[in-house]
Amino acid sequence: MNKQSLQDYISLNRAGRRTLKFVAELREHEKRLYPSGPCGQFSAGIALPECQSEFDLPATARKSLLRIMAARGIPACEKGIPLLLQRDPALEHEEFILDISPTAVRLSAAEGEGLRRGVYLLEEQLCRPASTTPLQAYFHRQAKLHWRISRCFFSPTCRPPHSGDELIDEQDYYPEAYLDRLAHENINGLWITLYLQDMPSRFFPEHGQGVEKRLAKLQATVDKCARYGIKCFVFLAEPKGFSNSSLALPVSDGEHVPAMRGHQYNATHSSFCTSSPEGREYLRESIEYLFSRVRGLGGIINIMCLESSDPCATRMLYEHIGPPCNCPRCSQKSTAELFVDIARLMTEAMRKYEPEAQFAGWFYFACFWKDEPEQQQFMRIAEQWPDDLHLMFNFEVGGLSNQLGTDRPVLDYSLSFIGPSELWSEVARRCALPAAKLQVSCSHEDASVPIIPVPDNLYRKYHAIQQTSCRMVMQCWYFGNYPGIMNRAAGRLSFAPLPASEEEFLHELALPEWGTDAPALVAAWQAFGEGYRAFPENLNFKWFGPLHQSIAFPWYLFPVDQPLPPSYIFRENSIGGDRIGECLDYTHTLPEAITLLQQMDKHWYHGLKILLPLREKYLHDQARLADLALAECIGLQIRSSLNLLRFYFLREDMIHHRRSHLPEMRCLVLDEIAATKRMRELCQQDSRLGYHSEAEGYLFFPEQLAAREKLLQELLEQDFPRFSFDLPEIRAYAGENCPGYLCGRTRQDATTYPCGETWFRVYRNQEQLCFEIANGQDDVWLELEPCRLFPILNARFDHQGRNQVFRPLTLPQYWSAERTSENSLILTFNLQHFAPFRQYPTAPLRFNLHCGNQHLNPPHPWPGRLLLGNNNPADLSFLHLQP
Repeated sequence: MNKQSLQDYISLNRAGRRTLKFVAELREHEKRLYPSGPCGQFSAGIALPECQSEFDLPATARKSLLRIMAARGIPACEKGIPLLLQRDPALEHEEFILDISPTAVRLSAAEGEGLRRGVYLLEEQLCRPASTTPLQAYFHRQAKLHWRISRCFFSPTCRPPHSGDELIDEQDYYPEAYLDRLAHENINGLWITLYLQDMPSRFFPEHGQGVEKRLAKLQATVDKCARYGIKCFVFLAEPKGFSNSSLALPVSDGEHVPAMRGHQYNATHSSFCTSSPEGREYLRESIEYLFSRVRGLGGIINIMCLESSDPCATRMLYEHIGPPCNCPRCSQKSTAELFVDIARLMTEAMRKYEPEAQFAGWFYFACFWKDEPEQQQFMRIAEQWPDDLHLMFNFEVGGLSNQLGTDRPVLDYSLSFIGPSELWSEVARRCALPAAKLQVSCSHEDASVPIIPVPDNLYRKYHAIQQTSCRMVMQCWYFGNYPGIMNRAAGRLSFAPLPASEEEFLHELALPEWGTDAPALVAAWQAFGEGYRAFPENLNFKWFGPLHQSIAFPWYLFPVDQPLPPSYIFRENSIGGDRIGECLDYTHTLPEAITLLQQMDKHWYHGLKILLPLREKYLHDQARLADLALAECIGLQIRSSLNLLRFYFLREDMIHHRRSHLPEMRCLVLDEIAATKRMRELCQQDSRLGYHSEAEGYLFFPEQLAAREKLLQELLEQDFPRFSFDLPEIRAYAGENCPGYLCGRTRQDATTYPCGETWFRVYRNQEQLCFEIANGQDDVWLELEPCRLFPILNARFDHQGRNQVFRPLTLPQYWSAERTSENSLILTFNLQHFAPFRQYPTAPLRFNLHCGNQHLNPPHPWPGRLLLGNNNPADLSFLHLQP
């Protein structure tokens, strides 16, 4: 393709926060059409109760009911059907009984929030299809999940690279119409990020700059949300350690109060000691300051370990993969004792001013495998966790998803895998108040759309949760919180009794918005759910997966060996490369991922065949047209991801086996051009599409898609005609006639090569690949690419042969290290683990070697990426295997 066209594409002004048109839409009530015609006994009107001081409809619920009545053509008048409010002290918080008869509507509750939930259900009944038949129904619902916590979809993340702070700027992130939608979806909590270093401290006089403005806006937000029955929760990851990280406490703070420094990693990184009097007082005074000045907060959700939380307890938790904790105070206590103490300390400070406030300790980790050493530590934490505090774990992490006959580990969040994992279930059995971290509207599988409409998956998740003592769900991360059908589903499923069957639930969910077309929606949702559950369960396929943005990727017939961009962070010049194996790790082969995407594509398009014919019927219903466009958009994302993987599978097979697939690849490009054009049309209609709320930017947008169409057309017109197996760049990519290093058949016939002032050799020992390095007292870093386009493995060893980094995410132990009597280090890799991913058994590998400050090839690191590091494949040399 034309280099200038590619450069123009890279230089496009990626649409950022200033162009969020959907924010204006959230400031207004949803534009939908309500049924017209008779509404049973309500056609003559509803007689609302007079406002009372002691027991009355919350003002925002009354206003909402009047708005729905007006939209439905139902007058508020004294001669209408009376709405009778009855106080029943025996009912619990939010519990209600709604009894609709031909002559009256009786709503019973113990307090206002029960009345609120009942009124919202009444509104749903008023939106049923028009009918002259009087409605008669009886509902008794009880909140099983007391806390249903979400987050503002478009507020800044308060972390790099943008570092925006919703409590400092002037924007209102909680407009009335938006809060009204969240309340209707039974959300009663929102989390807002804070940092304790933003609070004043007697230890650190420089802390707390601008705190008055920050807390004044927080108080205003708390008060505004409260009118809708929503509490604001402070989201923390505390205590921070001391380091040069942007989210940590400055190193100078630790030098100023040395007693707060706990485990010492190095001269510029220390964990926070929660056993020192100074450390404990810092936590106490910061939280007391916050809760004494902002009244009405719902509580704290605190990440207890990892992310940016760095107490000594975390080092204790993971001592099996690093040095033991060297804090003289914390190292004398157990891991469970340390974490429980942090939770109690923070709770006591909080409840000094808010006695009913809730504390949730969230043990976040993206990666966990069954029987990991820390599992027993988690069990001890659960057993000792205080009965009045919530203990939160990711609902799915550590689970196993059987795909194509192989168990794949479920890592981080998942909407496609039902769960719960064995880890979450075991924690739930051992503590009084387990809490579930979920993703409701969307998850890491595809977060560049606001909603993935698979409510049957939520039915199965919440059915499992309701069998436990869980009383709190955190429904989102920075994404997964857009209001709509999935939030509504989660809100309904948080109350008992659950509908008797999945089909009954889906019909109940569809009826208020789709009326007589509800059966079609049920069938389509079931098809979508079936397809979505085939998502390749693979952490790399989430964080770097093509569903997010492959619809905007350039395609390369000629290899460029460029990286895949992360989905979770916005990088201005980051575009899609061709290292397609990076999104698969060594969990799925390309053919396996293609097979699973074919299943997703088959079922999703079956659902679209049911839904899209409804478009003509809803031409004047903006909300329902948006639902249809969203479903079509996701279908295009799935098909584009499938096309991408097929294209590079065919390219690699073509280059390495010298058999042409150009006609089939041309068809894929033509299909992708059509998909890109259609996606551009959908994005012009719906500004939500392409926006990733953790990245805080658009991963695809109309101008970019137009530029991509041009690139794909140039690919056909310029690159396809000139492709030849005999081109030097094609032969070089395959390792033909390329300089490099030779792997000996045995140790005895292996060639010795220099690396700076030391030497190394590589040889085979049956299926073992052995690197022997005469490194003396130097540390060794070996970069190894077993398969073209797949992740580069990093093996780091100190001079004693101890591994310093974790293995690739899904592989069993594939290496060993030993020190010989000649003081050389032998690193051995089992090639059988990589055989399914390699082009053919004797395909060359690539590698680089570093011994201390000596390098086979000097490193030129890429910007770092989670899981994948900063390896640059241009630094690698070929390693040729002898037949």
